[in-house]
Amino acid sequence: MVERIEATKVRLKLSESQEEQLAPLMEEYITARFKLLEKHGIKLSAGEKREKLSFSQLRAMSKDMKQLEESNNSKVAKILDEKQMEEYKKIQTENKKAFRNKIRNR
Repeated sequence: MVERIEATKVRLKLSESQEEQLAPLMEEYITARFKLLEKHGIKLSAGEKREKLSFSQLRAMSKDMKQLEESNNSKVAKILDEKQMEEYKKIQTENKKAFRNKIRNR
């Protein structure tokens, strides 16, 4: 988690002020995502057996994730400028793709 936050800070070229404001939001968002996954029966702990989710469970999880992401993005948009926000959304897309691959390959 720390490495991801540091890499994001570098890519966004944050000022000190932005970094101070954004770091707790990023940590909060990542923690909330893990809690949301656990709520929907996905545990990312090593050695945990993967349970297949039903279509309705996946839709519910997707809806909750989208709400969490939108809430986070509205907070982040108050800190970043337009160009940084664009890059932030690219980073999110990359992270989502990597995360999906991680879940599929468990």
